[in-house]
Amino acid sequence: MDYILGQLNRFMGLHTYHVLSDPTGTYIEHIDCWGKFLAEDKVLVASSQDKKINHAFDAIAVSFENEGFEVYRVLCQDTFVPKANRPATTAAYTNSLILNQHVYVPISGKGYEQHDCQALSVYKEALPDYTIIGIEGKPVFPWLGTDAMHCRTRAIPRKVIDDWQAALHGAPHWSRS
Repeated sequence: MDYILGQLNRFMGLHTYHVLSDPTGTYIEHIDCWGKFLAEDKVLVASSQDKKINHAFDAIAVSFENEGFEVYRVLCQDTFVPKANRPATTAAYTNSLILNQHVYVPISGKGYEQHDCQALSVYKEALPDYTIIGIEGKPVFPWLGTDAMHCRTRAIPRKVIDDWQAALHGAPHWSRS
């Protein structure tokens, strides 16, 4: 671990590290599923409808507050997932993508508008100089806490981006050779 931290310092100039256990107990153990660093002094931590998990989130939030961070909270609500045996608890709101002064926030859509509006408001409060954009997931493949905007935008194939841009702008699709 000392070697890895030394290399992060050497190549990226990192001097402060936060190593946290995943309080959700999910398989992915990735911070974007329940929290997100928004700025050097700001962090977003989920809240949960599950009392045990929320107690862990509260402790993490207090820890960051004690370190001088501004802490913002957003609810990870239960979301109905088609063809699933039970609702999926999601913290998709924390699994956003911050890019070029824009924040793309995964939202749940129909039936969850109140939660969506609250989450977008939290981002607007935390990042007032950014453009906040809610992106609704597909009904058959909704955003999940373990798979949302940040996760799905890693290594998107060029063809997917070209098709998406063509659909947005009503332009005919063309392919590169």
